Amino acid sequence: MKVNNEAYSAEEMANPVVCLADLMDEPFVTREQAAYYLRQRYGAPCAVSATTLAKLASVGGGPTMHRFGRRVGYLKRHLDEWAQSRCSGPVRITARKAIKGPQTNAEAGERNLPTPPLRDSKGAE
Repeated sequence: MKVNNEAYSAEEMANPVVCLADLMDEPFVTREQAAYYLRQRYGAPCAVSATTLAKLASVGGGPTMHRFGRRVGYLKRHLDEWAQSRCSGPVRITARKAIKGPQTNAEAGERNLPTPPLRDSKGAE
């Protein structure tokens, strides 16, 4: 792969072939290697199995991956980004989770309807 504005021949321009290995600074890892990497680097909170990564690849919500036919490969930097996106900031109590989005019914757009007046047993207010 040519860099620094090196000139391409007419033949090279007619047949552009780009090898992913030339574009990437790091190798791809398999699902099993990705699961091992996450477990070793981030410990129990981010420990996922290769099966879980396969499920997340199917339903969404997993780390960015690259497909090579039926195989997939992950870059460690994408695994790091995904793991860090799943972590909250430091908390002192578990009841106060870092929730993104509305915190109250009014913020969520729910209508606050007035409560009806109380009536006695004869139907009078």
